[in-house]
Amino acid sequence: MERKFLGIFPLNKIGSLELAKIQVSHTEFAGRKLLTIHYNNKYWFSADKLNPKTLPDTWETALGGYKIINPDPQGSPEEIRLSKKGDLLEFSNKNPLWHSGTGKIYLNPISKIEAISTGIGRHSGETIRLIDIDGEKGLSFWGYKMMKQK
Repeated sequence: MERKFLGIFPLNKIGSLELAKIQVSHTEFAGRKLLTIHYNNKYWFSADKLNPKTLPDTWETALGGYKIINPDPQGSPEEIRLSKKGDLLEFSNKNPLWHSGTGKIYLNPISKIEAISTGIGRHSGETIRLIDIDGEKGLSFWGYKMMKQK
């Protein structure tokens, strides 16, 4: 099948990726729907289908910016934010030790105070908890305690 931009111009590449070398497949594994992408017959990445649910009120009121109160002397995540993107709960941060951009992790709330990070690979299946820090809202994740900013 030939792809065309605006239905007129042949489209063979997106950036440096040659469309003819992209293969997409989907499968179900352990009750999860997975999409796998291969490029030039080599594994590139997989994606997990998310099925967001209505957020409990406790998570709605927890949305906002956070600051780590027990930082690692070698460096810790910064610009931490818990936000809602449509029906998805998103945890974002910057960590210059790991990467130059903003990292985003989508969370699946499993109770009023716990959520599990979604996806495949690094940071998937980890628990984030809503906690109380001296009467203020906070988060516990990756061994860090984070206080909500006012």
